[in-house]
Amino acid sequence: MTLAETGEVLRLLNRSGKRSGNRVSQEGAAAEADRAIELCRRAGFRRIALRGDTAFTQMVQLDRWDAAGVKVLFGMKAYPGLVNLAEDVPNDHWKPLPRSPKYDPKTPNRARPENITVQIVAKRCCDNKRLSAEWVTEVASVQPIAKKPIA
Repeated sequence: MTLAETGEVLRLLNRSGKRSGNRVSQEGAAAEADRAIELCRRAGFRRIALRGDTAFTQMVQLDRWDAAGVKVLFGMKAYPGLVNLAEDVPNDHWKPLPRSPKYDPKTPNRARPENITVQIVAKRCCDNKRLSAEWVTEVASVQPIAKKPIA
């Protein structure tokens, strides 16, 4: 876990020897997040946000973190109930997802190999789907669907 503004390491967990390589990466993430939250509170931070991808969404922890004043920014898998919830949000509540500009290297571009993946996709008569835009909205209440915590 790192501090967003500086990349400073807050928590580093080396699990070699304690678990096999076939374990999910989010295992123990909630406990580690709790330790990082406590560290930030002791350091005097008034606003704390946790963010991560869909693998680290800890459904059973969201309400607890929210009640503690921690902002939670995680992607979520497109479960049918969540898709329905998102589809019910009025269009004017959605806004473009802000992204940092792409890195502009100061050195000359190197020669890139030909991208044969696009050719293979076209040859197999498949759609080559490309991201055109990302939009985001907030949903005030989502009931956790997990049956047990992921420790």
